[in-house]
Amino acid sequence: MKTRPHRVPPTAFLLAALILLPGTPCVSAETPADLPVWPGKTIITAASLEGLFTVSEEAGDTVTGYGGRASFGCVGAFVRQLALDASLGYRWLNGPDGPIPFPGVSASGGWLLTLPGPFSVTPFGGLSLEVRAEDFSPETVTSLTGGARLAMLLSGRDYLTLTPSVSIPLSGDARLSLSLALGLRSEWAWMRPVPDKPPKIRAKPELFSPDGDGTDDETVLALSCADPSLVSQWMVIIYGDKDAVLVRHEGTGRPPRSLVWSGEPDPAELEPGFAYRAVFETVDVLGRSASEETTVVCDILVIRDGDRYRIRVPDIIFPSDSWELSPRESRKLLETNRKVLERVATLFSHFPSYSMTVEGYANAVYRNNPARYAEEQRNELLPLSQKRADTVRDALIMLGIDSARINTRAYGGERPKTTANDTEEAWKNRRVEFILER
Repeated sequence: MKTRPHRVPPTAFLLAALILLPGTPCVSAETPADLPVWPGKTIITAASLEGLFTVSEEAGDTVTGYGGRASFGCVGAFVRQLALDASLGYRWLNGPDGPIPFPGVSASGGWLLTLPGPFSVTPFGGLSLEVRAEDFSPETVTSLTGGARLAMLLSGRDYLTLTPSVSIPLSGDARLSLSLALGLRSEWAWMRPVPDKPPKIRAKPELFSPDGDGTDDETVLALSCADPSLVSQWMVIIYGDKDAVLVRHEGTGRPPRSLVWSGEPDPAELEPGFAYRAVFETVDVLGRSASEETTVVCDILVIRDGDRYRIRVPDIIFPSDSWELSPRESRKLLETNRKVLERVATLFSHFPSYSMTVEGYANAVYRNNPARYAEEQRNELLPLSQKRADTVRDALIMLGIDSARINTRAYGGERPKTTANDTEEAWKNRRVEFILER
């Protein structure tokens, strides 16, 4: 029986529409802005033409073949980097009696990986089916194929491709063969996706003090979206205590990259230590809304009050009927008070020509009863508030402040920060305040 040359199944399988992974535009062009929008992923279709060279060994002899194939595929229909391709090819082997034709088809799938520069590689695998048409006795050969497509971006969405591969026959008496394909591949996108991702907002600095001293007087709110051109409406709201709206910015179309907040509407009314919420909300062209928020904390404020300064700090908290900064049952409270006093001491060092008065306060229980309040003020509140002021003064001296520059004054239940009926916020009246005077 006559020995046939080795039948080399085509390496048809290419897949990998070479589109880039997100964030590497050097290999794939951006999706055109004039495409219709939809809520899915970008779908890329591709077509390619390749010349094919194959080589295998049969009975000690090397058998070569040539051919070509055309492929059509898509990328991103299911997973962004997954590429699916179908190919139609025609090749021939250099048999002893002349060329042996091998028409065939193949299907494959692969996964795109990016390389530095305008390059990418797509490992793939698939199946091919071809017909050996020789002597009017066709024979079907099924093969398992695998390889890697190397691509270099030429321009736009056009690529030069080089695809080495290997074929393992699953039928017939053919043996393993190697193939090398060289060709051009073109891609085009249809349907522009609208990312279903929330916007982002970041504050820098997160701790600011809008008191006009030139240091951290404003915070910059950086705004970003997955695709700003697909935003229909946007809004930024800054909320204060009890979700009161302090500032509201809104518009249509592409949002700004940043907004500046300097403590509006009234920086003097900001509460030191309070975390203000900044919410960034967008509505895309499909009508879907999304939002994200961040916090901005107000630091110590130095407010000019005539010819003196009032230092507004996060509250130094005292337990009820106590002047201690560090009650044994609350190490967290001790740490909070310590941080505030350290910042006051640091700030005071920037005012060498000023002295400081520590004002002590207490919470009145009988504020609505003038007679009983007068007795409470004289016998309880003034002595208690004086001890609180003295305690804070001693702590500041331990932090390095000259004792000659610090005075104290007791106000008892005067100048309350809350109403008599607001029992939940009564702790705010157990406090000290700081005044700088020449």
